[in-house]
Amino acid sequence: MTSQFIADLELANRTARFNGYPWLRALMTLLAEIEQIEDQISSNNIISLVPSPN
Repeated sequence: MTSQFIADLELANRTARFNGYPWLRALMTLLAEIEQIEDQISSNNIISLVPSPN
């Protein structure tokens, strides 16, 4: 099994999955957007309980 074979298989599986479940692509995109927003929010509002080494 080469890395190209695995990449081709992954692409074929993803295509078949999204064809079988058309709503899944929108759901995956939405979840990725939510995760990005959470990362942006949490990086600004984290209060560390451990003092930073100076």
